Amino acid sequence: MGLYKPEGHDPYNWGGALHKSDTSHAAAQSMKLRAPRLESMVFETLLHTGPQTCDRLETLLGLSHQCCSARLRSLVLRRLVVDSGDRALTRAKRSAIVWRVARVEAAKGEPHG
Repeated sequence: MGLYKPEGHDPYNWGGALHKSDTSHAAAQSMKLRAPRLESMVFETLLHTGPQTCDRLETLLGLSHQCCSARLRSLVLRRLVVDSGDRALTRAKRSAIVWRVARVEAAKGEPHG
């Protein structure tokens, strides 16, 4: 398996549903429409509240871990969000990365702009 290269990567067109099943395809299509709005919610929350763990973002936004972590991953791949270097405990008392907006320039526009 080759190395993953995020350059030119479109996180909303990932080449097909897992195992090409009808349910996976339907889920992928659904997220293609919803993901940009959810990603903006995650980005804006980090921008306005400051650095947060994924766990805390899930609580603040009412998102599932699966959804929130995927949105964070997309923002990280596009270098809009970075690991702050800090760690904080989750609700399960496990250490987790504290994420922050990468730089002030990234905060001036929508994450998709």
